[in-house]
Amino acid sequence: MKLLENNKKDFSFESIYNEYKDIIYNLCCRYLNNKDEAEDACHDIFIKIYKSIGSFKGESRISTWIYRLTINHCLNCLRRKKIIKFITFENFIEVEKYDNDILNDNFWGEYDKTEQSKLLHKAIEKLPEKQKTALILNKFEDLSYQEIAKVMDTTISSVESLIFRAKQNLSKQLLKYLKK
Repeated sequence: MKLLENNKKDFSFESIYNEYKDIIYNLCCRYLNNKDEAEDACHDIFIKIYKSIGSFKGESRISTWIYRLTINHCLNCLRRKKIIKFITFENFIEVEKYDNDILNDNFWGEYDKTEQSKLLHKAIEKLPEKQKTALILNKFEDLSYQEIAKVMDTTISSVESLIFRAKQNLSKQLLKYLKK
């Protein structure tokens, strides 16, 4: 096992792999919308982590650095393929994760959970890239606004604005399904 030292902390590749393999895989699934591609991306990401852990400056938490590396890798994969899909149905988290009032059970009327997920998935796909990223990191990865700001290399107020606008845009798109 190779020990990697940075900022008075020791990181072993094995410990990083064990702690982040599921997180990275799930995030890759959400971005790439394909399990095989997500597995390939995970492999590539861990190679990048192994090769570049020495460049980790310790200015943020290692998890922030890993999220940024993962998102950038996935976005590059999507650009190469010219596909703008974001979340896989198999890994889509239940609608209840949303805290916006319009996205509660009363909103959906007669739609079952599968239909709700499909409708919500389609609405999220239509969001601008930065709004999607901020929303997913907050609602599905449970990152704080501060952590998201570091991952996205932006300010906390920008993250707040992105999430607010994402919720507004989702509400507008989903109003036609509102229970009458």
